[in-house]
Amino acid sequence: MTVSDVVPDAVDFAQRTFGVQGFVSASVPEQLVAPRQYDTVFVLSLFSHLPRSTWGRWLQVLYSVVAPEAFWCSARTVSRRRGLTACRSTTRDFSLRRRASQTRSTRTSTARPLRPKPLCAPALPRPWAPTSSSISLRAVLEPPGRVRSAKAIMNRGSRMRRLAQLREKRLGLPEYDDSRISDEWFRSHFHYASDVVAQWLSPVMDLSAARLLQFGCGDGITDLALVLRHGAGAIHGIDVRQEYAKLPRIAKEQLGMQRIPAALSFQTITPSARWRPGAALRRHHELSTFEHVQRDQLLPILKDLLACLKPGGHFFLQIEPLFYSAFGSHLRRYDDVAWHHLLVDEDALWKVIEAYDGELSPDEVDFGFADFGPEGYKRFVFKEYQELNRLTADELVALAKEAALRWRVRSAATMTGARA
Repeated sequence: MTVSDVVPDAVDFAQRTFGVQGFVSASVPEQLVAPRQYDTVFVLSLFSHLPRSTWGRWLQVLYSVVAPEAFWCSARTVSRRRGLTACRSTTRDFSLRRRASQTRSTRTSTARPLRPKPLCAPALPRPWAPTSSSISLRAVLEPPGRVRSAKAIMNRGSRMRRLAQLREKRLGLPEYDDSRISDEWFRSHFHYASDVVAQWLSPVMDLSAARLLQFGCGDGITDLALVLRHGAGAIHGIDVRQEYAKLPRIAKEQLGMQRIPAALSFQTITPSARWRPGAALRRHHELSTFEHVQRDQLLPILKDLLACLKPGGHFFLQIEPLFYSAFGSHLRRYDDVAWHHLLVDEDALWKVIEAYDGELSPDEVDFGFADFGPEGYKRFVFKEYQELNRLTADELVALAKEAALRWRVRSAATMTGARA
């Protein structure tokens, strides 16, 4: 069970008292970052305390964290994730409207609380981009005949984020104190990794005026540093995992920050799914991500990223280390023998990892370690090793050229690209 509330002390109390997981919510629906999707999302006596104008936005955001075939509940309201069942609420009903590219129809299904009747409709689209078949929720409390589409809701959320960013530029970023940093993983990503990105991109663009995309943002620490230390104006991080959901807590522990800058936003994407951003971007960057992408997805992803770039935009890509290098297994935290992954088979290599009982280097222990435990983390990183695409520098350059990117190579593992 995971609890959430906008009051941090309430979440802390529930975690200490009941031993449950928890995360701090947000006062703005679009700023809610849930660690993962859930089988049941239960909302008890909350909507009566929220402005009616925000109900549709909250319904959409909460629905996005419901796992397939799972349920969303609000008091006596139950919705099935497969499509959506709009059920009778304790106060008002809400309806579901489906807009297709060629046909338009509105269907409302009302069911008893304990026997929801699903409405056959596709799942709500992710906030990343509306598709040709989009869904919108409408609270009956709004004026008759007024139906707000999912695109309108997302546009409003985007405008609100933009206003928050402009206000932040005028009033200043949240205060932080990097002398408080005690975690070496955080320190290396907050200082070294962000400096590498800034060193490459500052000479070719004004980071404060650019809209940036981080492909494979991980825990978001590097993006946070790019905003705080290098003045990046807006960064959107995407990843298949939700490690970035820990960033508010981590930033509070390591920097004493009370909130994350409005310049940062994050999103979970589905592996192998095609996606498009809502607007063209000035720059992409990725750090040690492409070696984890399946080979058959490398070219489609590069083409997607190219389509997102403005003309003259830049793409920064870094892989450290490449697979066919001394420590290309990414297992050095457990095995410090150079070239070992190329000299023995997987079974022998796993035995070395499994038998390791020493201390890990502090800068090699990320914030996901606690989620797995010592033995579980060994299995996790070894599986990551097995799934490496073993890409070579020459193959990467060839893929980039095929995607029509013009590249400047600094080393075998670090490149920048530009869109003509």
